Amino acid sequence: MAMMLQPTARSILLDGPIGVSQIVYDDHHLRVVFFPSKSNTLLVNFSNMLFKMDGDTFWARNLCRKSEISGLGFVAKRPNWFPAISMHKAEDHLRSLLASYETRLCYGNSMGAYAALKYSRLLNATAVAAFCPQYSISPSVVEAFDHRFTPHHDQKIHDGMEIKAADISGHVYLFYDQFEKPDVKHVELIHGVCPQANLLNVAMTGHHSIGAFANTAAATDMISACLKQDIQSLKRRILIGRRLHPMRPRHVAQVAIDRHQSWSLAILEKYADVLPREEVVRCYIHLAAVLRAKNEFVAAGDFARKCVDAARTMPADQRKALRLNHVMHAAAALLSRAGHFEEAIQAENEAIDSDPTNLSYLRRLLEISLASGDDAWTISAAKRLFAQTEVGLDVLLNRLRAGRNARPALVAQLEALQAESDCKVATEIQVV
Repeated sequence: MAMMLQPTARSILLDGPIGVSQIVYDDHHLRVVFFPSKSNTLLVNFSNMLFKMDGDTFWARNLCRKSEISGLGFVAKRPNWFPAISMHKAEDHLRSLLASYETRLCYGNSMGAYAALKYSRLLNATAVAAFCPQYSISPSVVEAFDHRFTPHHDQKIHDGMEIKAADISGHVYLFYDQFEKPDVKHVELIHGVCPQANLLNVAMTGHHSIGAFANTAAATDMISACLKQDIQSLKRRILIGRRLHPMRPRHVAQVAIDRHQSWSLAILEKYADVLPREEVVRCYIHLAAVLRAKNEFVAAGDFARKCVDAARTMPADQRKALRLNHVMHAAAALLSRAGHFEEAIQAENEAIDSDPTNLSYLRRLLEISLASGDDAWTISAAKRLFAQTEVGLDVLLNRLRAGRNARPALVAQLEALQAESDCKVATEIQVV
């Protein structure tokens, strides 16, 4: 176990330069950054698991800078859910700073939302704004309904990490999407220990409800409404924000798909000219994957076709830059499963064009070609794959020889390809 580092020997200068960040605490698990302004409100914010620590940056830095709100940013050094041992040491070090502000809003998203709730009493919060929080990530507590974060659970630092009534202080606002089932269960457990919490449904945003308050004006209004206990203002902001949320079309379409697939298609077509083209592509492949999980392979193939068609409206270099070659790769598998072999091969070839040496792409091209029953396609795919690696040619031949449906012409051509490869290797050895 790594040794705990001593807190940084930095004095906390409340009268220091306005708008200049300073690191005021640092240990093995987390870093705390202070951003002073003229505001009497302190935004105590916690990073989510995707935020990367970098010097004196912190999760809500841009919001604090643009809205001129003082900030105290707790930054986790890894997805560690802000261990209590570090939080208590940090609070002891920062107590006078926290006490110097009239109001303190604890604010976070996902992992950060958990910490905003869990340590609100420790930090004497006036209010808490928690977006999609977890009650716990302990497998023994949440594994029945949520496996997303349990791999990050560490018994040594997370023992008894569940949010308890005694942990919570201030007026609490829980933002979540009622259609995101794991998040709903976490909110129910939190509401069980904090029945006075205000529940705010940010529908059709998934685990990204924070996106409804993505711009500075919306986030500033949210902070003000939380501190004023103005529920109606929050609801109005949610109504506006969720309509503009970039993930909304995907979630609306996913809910609709359970009722009728044509509704999902209509929803995506409605938003096709509003959303970035790459988001449209990703929406289609996401819905195709949802259908595949339901064993609705023909319908999944239809959505995969829409995905490929949308991707082809973008220049090849743009698709590559946005890593949409992976989407084409996924679409090829779904098209093949639906029996659309020629379209699947075309999609996989386009993925390969972006990354010609990717063995996963080349192997899938060969698998699709084999499944199609077309010997010419199979030989072409085999040549492309085995030009990059000789591993697997013997396995493929044995598989074909043992198969129920004999394909002697294909076996003969692959044996010739193997002999050619062996000859090439022997020549290279002789040259060496």
